[in-house]
Amino acid sequence: MFNIDTKQNNEDHFITTGEAGFTLLMAVIITSVVIMLGVTIAGILQRNALISASSKDSTEAFYAADTALECVMYYDRAQDAFATSSNPSSIEDTVKCLGVDASDATTDGRTDYTYNRGFLLNSETICAGITIRKEEISSGNVRTFVEARGRNTCQDTNRRSERALKTAY
Repeated sequence: MFNIDTKQNNEDHFITTGEAGFTLLMAVIITSVVIMLGVTIAGILQRNALISASSKDSTEAFYAADTALECVMYYDRAQDAFATSSNPSSIEDTVKCLGVDASDATTDGRTDYTYNRGFLLNSETICAGITIRKEEISSGNVRTFVEARGRNTCQDTNRRSERALKTAY
């Protein structure tokens, strides 16, 4: 039924000039396409990882600013810690946010109608700079402006993210 010829005929395996290297060319093209796909997917994954880390850093900075702002508002309203007559160094002894003492308390100056104050909250759990400004609107009426700048880390790095919140009352 079947006739199997065990002799090898060299003429049957002769490659014409137009077909020479076709297999090698196809292998190079397929390898190039696979490598390009791999590099593209790796780039997409790297960008997604950076975006995810940036989002986490931004969220930490926002919550640090929010925590500092709420803390300052509590101490200002409940304990009058930022009265225009108080000494900035007493802030460091009075204000504690999440167990962190205020540091580097400064008074930028006082005019007839404004009073500026700032301090820092630095620790492993919170890193924020706070500025409090009080303006005397009329006799006995004071308007308070608070700006809290939260950071995801207290280290000065290129990955540091900062978010600010402002309020007035």
